[in-house]
Amino acid sequence: MIRARLHLLLYLLVALLVSSCITNRKQYRTGLLLHRTIIKVDDKNISKDELTGFLRQKPNKRFLGLFGFKVWLYETNQPGKHDRRFKKWMREKVGEPPVLVDTALTRGDALQMRKHLYNKGYFNATINSIVDTLRRKRANIVFKIKAHKPYNIQNIAYEIHDSLINKLVLSDKPNSLLNPGDQLDIYTLGNERDRITKMLKNTGYYLFSKEFLNIRIDSSHNHQADIKIIIRGANGTGDERLTHKQFRIRNFNIFPHYDNYTTSLSSQDTVFSMSRKGSTPSQQLYQYRFIQEGPLRIKPQAIVNALLINGGDLYNLDLTTQSYGRLSDIAIYKYVNIDYKPVKAPLGKDSIAQLDCNVQLMRNMSQSYGVEFEGTNNGGRLGIGINVNYKNLNIFRGGETFYIKLNGAAEMQQSLGQSQTKFLFFNTFESGIESGITFPKLLLPYSHRLFTGNNKPKTTVQTGYHMQNRPDYKRYITNLSLNYEWRSSAYVTHNLSPIELNSVRIINPSTAFTTYLNSLDPRFRTQYSDHFIMAIRYTFLYNTQQGTKAGDFIYFRASAESAGNTLNALHNILNEPKDADGYRTLFNIKYAQYARTDFDFRYYSYASIKKAWVLRTAVGIGIPYGNSKALPFEKAFFVGGANDMRGWMLRSLGPGSYFDPTNRFDKSGDLQVEANVEYRFPIYDFVNGAVFSDAGNVWLLNSNKDFAGGQFTSKFMKQIAVDAGLGIRFDFGFFVLRVDGAIPLRYPYLRGDQYWINPLKTSMRNVVWNFAIGYPFQ
Repeated sequence: MIRARLHLLLYLLVALLVSSCITNRKQYRTGLLLHRTIIKVDDKNISKDELTGFLRQKPNKRFLGLFGFKVWLYETNQPGKHDRRFKKWMREKVGEPPVLVDTALTRGDALQMRKHLYNKGYFNATINSIVDTLRRKRANIVFKIKAHKPYNIQNIAYEIHDSLINKLVLSDKPNSLLNPGDQLDIYTLGNERDRITKMLKNTGYYLFSKEFLNIRIDSSHNHQADIKIIIRGANGTGDERLTHKQFRIRNFNIFPHYDNYTTSLSSQDTVFSMSRKGSTPSQQLYQYRFIQEGPLRIKPQAIVNALLINGGDLYNLDLTTQSYGRLSDIAIYKYVNIDYKPVKAPLGKDSIAQLDCNVQLMRNMSQSYGVEFEGTNNGGRLGIGINVNYKNLNIFRGGETFYIKLNGAAEMQQSLGQSQTKFLFFNTFESGIESGITFPKLLLPYSHRLFTGNNKPKTTVQTGYHMQNRPDYKRYITNLSLNYEWRSSAYVTHNLSPIELNSVRIINPSTAFTTYLNSLDPRFRTQYSDHFIMAIRYTFLYNTQQGTKAGDFIYFRASAESAGNTLNALHNILNEPKDADGYRTLFNIKYAQYARTDFDFRYYSYASIKKAWVLRTAVGIGIPYGNSKALPFEKAFFVGGANDMRGWMLRSLGPGSYFDPTNRFDKSGDLQVEANVEYRFPIYDFVNGAVFSDAGNVWLLNSNKDFAGGQFTSKFMKQIAVDAGLGIRFDFGFFVLRVDGAIPLRYPYLRGDQYWINPLKTSMRNVVWNFAIGYPFQ
């Protein structure tokens, strides 16, 4: 009885407190709190997201969509007789004022939406805005839109006064954005105006601007519109006539050590000059003058090779932009500008004008040192690391970037035996050194037209030596690689590594680890022994993402790799003997021989900047042969962890239906099939959420007694694992901290007499928590 009364008293006190807070904060409001903005439109072809962009009144953010926490802080910390510093800080820095309904802004928003619909071809659209009053001094703003029938394009005509421009525009009609029958769209008309202007600028018309191009619309027909594109001729004399003249590039003035405050043609010395034949039939020589005070600190050819524009060429805006990008890729330069100056000379009616090109390059410091502290994330196993870096951005005076890095890291790894924490809660330590040099070109014995143009070619040579001290063993890794990278289009990148050398040595294995290895089939025992890899690898990457814009895009990566074939052929030619275990070796280390390929497809669909569906499919297969009975450990496939099958611990799933709770070592396979789906959404401010599901597994290509049920067969679909979960992502801008919790929904093996489990009957101890940095699949 006493306890019941205490509960009642506590309830009344809380109710009184909440009531006083609500009453207190509402007395500061002078209008209705905006609860929601609703747009109702009768045409499904009209994007509500586009219309939402015209709203100037947007409701305050609510935590989990329920509680306006920042508004509550603002209103409960209003100044009384004394405005204390803490209350002022809470009100102005943490809280936010309530968004109140403003009918004037509402009418203005409706007007902007009406203009937008007019531009989309809905000339007769009507918008009615209503303020719907709710309880507790709140209101919704409802926009009711009747679009009516849109206008379509009926005919397209051209009126161009200059004969050469007329010829160029008409020959480029197949690339036009306008077609008869399309819905009239003023925005598309503007884009077509920009497209024609850009096309002319790419064919020499340096001074042409879109102000000379007008588009007239005749909408006097029944929901049909006639379009006329008009390019008026140049009037007057002098500079006015040059707007309709084609320009060719004459000479180049290059400032490799440009200073915006002191550099000018008159105050600098020409320290180097070269001539090149132009592309015109006359084979005229054009000058490239390098101008600066003091000696030249970069090879002239490094800059000339980055330019896609040459003396004698017609001015081309796209090639100028691409040259800007290639020069910006030379790390020694932090600022690049390409400027043109018309050459003053008498011109005839049909003659071509000339331009001089000024290339201004502002340098970075060539050498730098730094110390970096970082958080590491190995499939959800978090750790800490430190790097000491040295970098030289122009080591051979050709824009080459050289770096050397010393690194150390610590993290927590699972162990077969009793793992003893050696530092804080870490039991795994890594240290090493790596170095590399990147050349802003392809280092080939010959040049090829495939590698010219805007492909941003580069060659990277890297080497490194790392020591890993794990609970079960120590591992020493040495690597050396040569890599070529180039782009064949804005979306396609190629990566070719003709040489990849990796040497792995394992020493001081623990007793538990040795016992585990001895229990394995000899074919798999070699996965965890000393080995050498000499591989060649090619990667194709297709990515349509446009910078950081929240638009739909596709990511596709395909990789193919083979190893050991060259060494095996040499050993066959030289008739080298095999070792006692029947393997061929190099420097007494068995070399691996295999073929491996994998594919990764992702589709990102954005409803808004923070709302997106992400779909991913990953497939891979590796085939050991010849000198290898199993794939090297680092080339095998794994699932489980923060970045794939999140309902299982790191590398704990598979292969196939194999399950042994006493085997805590990493599970690997020769083949991987995986699919993921994730919906990302905002929760509050920098806190975002996700709902996801993963499905997949790894398998062995051949049966193995140590991994019963691990072989890939025609019944592999029964061995697909499925999980689902929720995630919270803290997006701080410079990095994302991710917490994902998932439960298995379907096991690849029978649990009792079922594969599937009832998620409503699962307990919290079955939730697998993954802590990671960054988003998955990105």
